[in-house]
Amino acid sequence: MALLADAAGAELLAAPLTRTAAAPIAALEAGVAAATRGGPLDTLQVSWIFGQGRSDYLPFIQAQVPTVFFSDSTGPCYHTPGDDLGAVDFHKLKHQIDDAARLARDLASGATTPTFDGDTPLATYEDALSLQAFSDAGEPGLARFTPEEQQRLRDIAATVDGIVAAGPDAFGPDDATALLTGAAQAVALYTSGECDGFQRTPRRR
Repeated sequence: MALLADAAGAELLAAPLTRTAAAPIAALEAGVAAATRGGPLDTLQVSWIFGQGRSDYLPFIQAQVPTVFFSDSTGPCYHTPGDDLGAVDFHKLKHQIDDAARLARDLASGATTPTFDGDTPLATYEDALSLQAFSDAGEPGLARFTPEEQQRLRDIAATVDGIVAAGPDAFGPDDATALLTGAAQAVALYTSGECDGFQRTPRRR
């Protein structure tokens, strides 16, 4: 069992966006939901592929180890000289640490040991629901992007909205491809621009 985090405590927009993403193996979804329920963060679960293999969770997936990976994705300070403590939302990071510690305790004390499910699809209808929730929450902060970039993000959101509206029974390989492509394009846009940690107002610890 592996529990990892990368790029946690990050804000991607000037408008508050307190959502964090967890990329779990399907069998761990209920445990992640239970461990993160009731706090100030809205944790959205997505399939591991949405992490794009860009962190240390990937070797565990390749070795078929049940894995949960917490991340806020990457903002414009990622891997730049400005990626310092000033870009960290410590209020958010504290609650992410609490959630991860709670999940670790729950898994360690549970009666059932998680097992790797190699038959889990790369992308699912539930991923579309998570991506839609993330997109809706970020809408107020899109002003940091150029008009062209804003339209691209809204086009991606419209595609996700269409997939959600069609329902789970209609979800197929083309929808999975559309989700993965749109997510990769959105991550590239969120990572673009001048370094800014978007720490606008002090937060209660």
